[in-house]
Amino acid sequence: MIRSRRRRRCIALLYAVVYLGSVALLLTGVLRPGIYGAVPHLV
Repeated sequence: MIRSRRRRRCIALLYAVVYLGSVALLLTGVLRPGIYGAVPHLV
């Protein structure tokens, strides 16, 4: 019981870290070209 709970918690933490990391990479990858692409349109 305890081992399975710990394992589940570790897996949940790993999934959360991977999910947050991928979201951060996606945001930076989308926002940077978006900002650089919007500047010529604004100017």
